[in-house]
Amino acid sequence: MIRINLLPVKASRKRETGLQQMILMGASVVLVVLCLGVYNVTVSNQIEDVKAEISRDEQEISRLEKIIGEVNQYEDQKKKLQAQLKVIEELERGKSGPVKVLDAIASGIPKRVWVDNFDEKGGTATISGFGLEMADVSEFLKILEKSPYFKDVTLKFTENTPQKGIQTFRFQITTKVNYTI
Repeated sequence: MIRINLLPVKASRKRETGLQQMILMGASVVLVVLCLGVYNVTVSNQIEDVKAEISRDEQEISRLEKIIGEVNQYEDQKKKLQAQLKVIEELERGKSGPVKVLDAIASGIPKRVWVDNFDEKGGTATISGFGLEMADVSEFLKILEKSPYFKDVTLKFTENTPQKGIQTFRFQITTKVNYTI
């Protein structure tokens, strides 16, 4: 026997299947939108955290730049003070230098040599005097050359000059003087 089904079963099944597919599609879209929203919120939070970290780092950099500026100022002051101390030390050495130089001349001069003039200009001294013999003048030159206060000791001239009936040798010596020893 042949049966004919007049009920709209296929149409209702088609409708049900279509409805289920629409619900499934809608749920998928909602799920995708929800996932994108969560992802967007997460990325936004990460961006805000990175911006906050950048801001903190910039503040730290500006604080450290101020400290570096202060350190540079202190180093400049230190250099200036060291230069001033060096000048003071040189002045101290220069203050006692002439005394030491004249003491070196006085203590090293031979018994038969007399210095009657000591003139110093620009670090170069001219020593004039007389001795009883050339050997005495030569000994005085050697003593000056050995002294750390004198460099480039040069005998400019000697001349035979009688004084009060005694034969003497007049001399003139030029030398560079170092007061800083």
